[in-house]
Amino acid sequence: MFSFGKRILGVVLAAIISLAAAYFGTKANYEKTGKLTSPFDYLDKPSLLATVNTQQSTINSKKDDKPKEAAKTYLIEQVPFTPQAPHAVWDAVHKEACEEASALMAARYFKGGRSGLIGADNAEAEIQQLVAWQKEKFGYFEDTDVAQTAQILREYYGIDQVAVRYDISIEDILNEVGKGKLVIVPAAGRRLGNPFYTPPGPLYHMLVVIGYTRDQVITNDPGTRRGLGFRFNQDVFFNAVHDWTGNKDTIETGRKAMIVVG
Repeated sequence: MFSFGKRILGVVLAAIISLAAAYFGTKANYEKTGKLTSPFDYLDKPSLLATVNTQQSTINSKKDDKPKEAAKTYLIEQVPFTPQAPHAVWDAVHKEACEEASALMAARYFKGGRSGLIGADNAEAEIQQLVAWQKEKFGYFEDTDVAQTAQILREYYGIDQVAVRYDISIEDILNEVGKGKLVIVPAAGRRLGNPFYTPPGPLYHMLVVIGYTRDQVITNDPGTRRGLGFRFNQDVFFNAVHDWTGNKDTIETGRKAMIVVG
């Protein structure tokens, strides 16, 4: 009888201890989580929660650290435009005035002249002044290379933020434009394939890059009155980029070059 009573007492004590453990475990869980759940649930969840948080942190880190994709399109708005023959008189002077027209457009924009078309009389007067200035400075005005055209911007227009760069890539051109800078580019004109040029097109040409899309270059092309915002395929455009060599027969051997204004 005594032995049976001891067994009963042992069972009761075990039950009391188990209930006490459950009570205090649940109490501790409630104090930590605010939920009346099993203490074993509570003990198991922290490691699982840590794993989930670590994974989420990694996902967020990857998302936040991912470099921003470069803009696929960009346009410098309100760059003034004029064809190199403002009155559509394509005489000996105006056939050679692409450099003057390009410098004029870039300078007007840089100096705050943000507009669409430049008035024909105004553009004509300034092109003639540039021709006269070059004749005095260089002894001629036809076919100036990027270094001489940059000199026009610096000395005639008084713009200091002008840089000439050689052996460039198409990415170099687009990167500068993406910074809001105008880029003047020399080219083997007939390689550009602009359908609005008077056939067969200029052997040597110069134009202003004002923007780009995923696969196009946006220009102000003074070689045609339709040149405002004219678009070229990027590959075609860059293949045509060549600086003046001193001889139109060798223009396609000229270096890849550009003038950055701004």
